[in-house]
Order: sequence, then structure tokens, then C-alpha cells
Amino acid sequence: MDLLVEMNVALWGYVVPMSGVFSFVRFKKGGPYGSEGTYISNMTAFGLLLAPIFISHFILSPTIRAFVESLCSSDPIIGYALILIALGVIWTFISKSRKKE
Repeated sequence: MDLLVEMNVALWGYVVPMSGVFSFVRFKKGGPYGSEGTYISNMTAFGLLLAPIFISHFILSPTIRAFVESLCSSDPIIGYALILIALGVIWTFISKSRKKE
């Protein structure tokens, strides 16, 4: 059950937020670009990528850990369902970023 909790915390606390950030910051040849397709500075891109890491580590992960532990202790099937939902959200971000505009 600890592995199930850790997988959910990793997916919901780190991977999903960073997937969302990468939908705002796009890297192409020549540098980072914003969501509207305009060039942004390297420092702005660094800040946009660094902020969710700190928020995820200090705020999201402890909150999600308590929530997931309470859900998984009641029924482990819910933990597996949360993993599938997280993978679906990540897939949505990936497929949306690959579409040509």
C-alpha cells in the first residue's frame, strides 16, 4: 500500500503540475516560447518552471499525501483508480501539446 500512495503522490504532486506548466512554456529551436507563441526570456521560463516545483514540494505533496493515504486505507481500488485518472490527465496534456495549430 505504501507503493500505491507514493505513486499517487508522485503523479498528482509532481508530474501533473509540471505537465500543466509545460503547456504554458514551450521550447522550440531558438528558445522558450509562451503559450501565445511569443518568445519569452530564459529567466521567465526558468521562473515558470521553478515555481511549481517549490509549490509541489512544500504545499501539494503533503496535502495530497494525507488525502491519498486516507483514501487508500479505506479501499485500495480507489488508489488504482487515482493512478489511472492521473495518467489520463497527463495523456490529455501530452496530446493537446502535440496538436498543430
